[in-house]
Amino acid sequence: FMTGCSDETQLVTEDRPQQVVLTQASDNCDPTTGMDSSDGSGTEVSIPETVTVNGTTYDLGKNAIFRYMNYRSIEDESSNQMVLKKKWQEAGSETTDDGIFAIYDGRYLIACSNKFGNVGDLVTFVCSDGTEFKCIIGDAKNPGDPNYSEWGHIAAGSINVIEFIVAKNPPDNPGSPDFKPEWQGLTIVKAIKYG
Repeated sequence: FMTGCSDETQLVTEDRPQQVVLTQASDNCDPTTGMDSSDGSGTEVSIPETVTVNGTTYDLGKNAIFRYMNYRSIEDESSNQMVLKKKWQEAGSETTDDGIFAIYDGRYLIACSNKFGNVGDLVTFVCSDGTEFKCIIGDAKNPGDPNYSEWGHIAAGSINVIEFIVAKNPPDNPGSPDFKPEWQGLTIVKAIKYG
């Protein structure tokens, strides 16, 4: 994993070494972006309005309802996801004020496709209205899933780019009338990958 302003350490599991980033910020770290202020660079990925997968065209980034996954579904002890989950837990299992969204180093923990990076990477998703979701990739969408695309999971006639990792299940999907209605209809237009 690589992040912009964290000290690095090597952890070794029985099967393979894993490079894991500690989230102890350097003196130059900008807490609003999670990036070292001396290096504000990132790689921008434009998100198209539509994409065709297996002959079907889907809206992309137009998630009227975002999705979520519970952190407890990360169970593979040998995975990078588990390493990051344990680091989140060791750091106090921080959440948003409502106790729902998992937060690590000031960013949402999310699942997304590897189009946007790998587990442990920093990425910021930007919506057409300027709303930004500053994230750390905490889980990777599985290319073996039947509803997988390179941009995310296919769900409800669109492609779900962001899946928030939650500490407890919300009353409904984020962006629904009953939970985070202010997110309803947000269109994700780009991602900025920081690695």
